[in-house]
Amino acid sequence: MMGNVPAIPGSFSKRFRIKYRYSKPIVYTYFIVFLSFPVVKGILRPWAISTIPDSFFTTVLFSYPNFAEAVIGLSSVSVMLFIFRNWCRERFNIYLIQDTSLYLISASLSAVFVITQEMKIHDLGGENIYDINDIYASCIGLIFTLGLLLKFGVFSKRKVKKEISSL
Repeated sequence: MMGNVPAIPGSFSKRFRIKYRYSKPIVYTYFIVFLSFPVVKGILRPWAISTIPDSFFTTVLFSYPNFAEAVIGLSSVSVMLFIFRNWCRERFNIYLIQDTSLYLISASLSAVFVITQEMKIHDLGGENIYDINDIYASCIGLIFTLGLLLKFGVFSKRKVKKEISSL
């Protein structure tokens, strides 16, 4: 789960091998949101409808899936773009995109997907009912995750000295 990621392309040099580890705050946030989603959707939402309908708490519970979708989506897209960027570095010697730019690109892609889905431009994420609170929850999730990514990154680096064998 949170072990070393040894084979990310572009992570090797002649003298040092850089090992990447998933950033703990990103992993913890991802799994907390992922595990809380069925609890909110299956237990808390039905309970809130029956006991306290038309309250702020019920609105938050009904918008939580959009928050979760934004957090999980942005985290996943960032990891995929990070791996793709490092593959391009190794394969084509391209060093154009820095981490901050990568996170902003992934946030933009995720925002376009989440907001166009909520506005019913596409229906790739399931059957949606338009609600402005869902768009707010998605934006909050995107901003929250982007803040975590900019602060901690997707991966943390560790340099490990590597023996160089002479030919």
